[in-house]
Amino acid sequence: MPHIEIKLYPGYGEEKRKRLAQSVLEAVVHDLEVPERVVSIAFEEVSPEQWQEKVYAPLIEKREGLVKAPDYQ
Repeated sequence: MPHIEIKLYPGYGEEKRKRLAQSVLEAVVHDLEVPERVVSIAFEEVSPEQWQEKVYAPLIEKREGLVKAPDYQ
């Protein structure tokens, strides 16, 4: 606890993903006041062609509790 799932388009590279994971880890540890050892973070690459079906429709659209909605304009 907590587990963070990050879904993103392919192509960001290992270094950028490591930096993002470290930033997220630091924020979670600081803001939730939990030890690093209890935090897990996973990345899942989703192609732009599958984004609507695999991410937007099931996880974002009309979701209760969504704290930050995207603006795809």
